[in-house]
Amino acid sequence: MTVLNTSYGIVDSEYIKDVEKHAVKKFTRIGVFDLELLWLMLELVCKETSGEVELFSLSDTEMPLGGKAGLFMIKCDDEEYIALAGLRE
Repeated sequence: MTVLNTSYGIVDSEYIKDVEKHAVKKFTRIGVFDLELLWLMLELVCKETSGEVELFSLSDTEMPLGGKAGLFMIKCDDEEYIALAGLRE
């Protein structure tokens, strides 16, 4: 049985600094993402999964049309993946 961690919430920069200090590592910037596409991605994930997912990310990925962007991917049930490329920078 999965045990939930603390739920999500809005945090400030001090919270982030405290987490990084406690974890002894820094957050990694993935990239810039379109909020509307991220929302659509999450709606699709909610329809396609039993409630638990794995998250994957890559930063500074070379894009087929040129430029670099982040890549955010969610692994759903039955080895299905949903990916969202960030905005090219």
